[in-house]
Amino acid sequence: NAVWLLDFVKGDKSNLGMLIERAESMVANAEKYVQGDIWQQLVDALDTAKTVYEDGDAMESDIQPVADELLNAIVAQRYKANKSILEELINKANSLDLSKYSAESVAVFKAALAEANLVLADESLSEDDQEIVDAAVKKLDAAIENLSAPEDGETSKPEGGDEGSSSNPDKGNPDKGEE
Repeated sequence: NAVWLLDFVKGDKSNLGMLIERAESMVANAEKYVQGDIWQQLVDALDTAKTVYEDGDAMESDIQPVADELLNAIVAQRYKANKSILEELINKANSLDLSKYSAESVAVFKAALAEANLVLADESLSEDDQEIVDAAVKKLDAAIENLSAPEDGETSKPEGGDEGSSSNPDKGNPDKGEE
């Protein structure tokens, strides 16, 4: 039995400890990373690694696969795309008084703003998708720059004025009878 026990060597946990520290710092800054299945892989691997790390009898054969799994989970993580400029531009766009501009330029602006809001809300965009965010910024910025004053006789609808937007101004108006 003594000879048989000599083959069992207590594992070195130093690398596992460093990986746990790195993963914990990532979890503490979770808002910087894309959430989803890959993120959950990190959380699960971290929990498993902590259990093995705290096991005083863990052998090298127990430690190494857990360390490898945690390392792979760490490497798989992706930073979120930087949306700070897009967020500032959307805030600027939301504060504009659209009644001063032509209906056509407001329609283009509203479409760009809607697209920008979708990009801002998309939590799956990683730093690899930064060009999508940058394109939304460029499109919204151009739409803001291209807002133009109404031409003579043209009036812009007030914001939220989608009611009665058909070519018949009396259609849908309860005060006017439809025939």
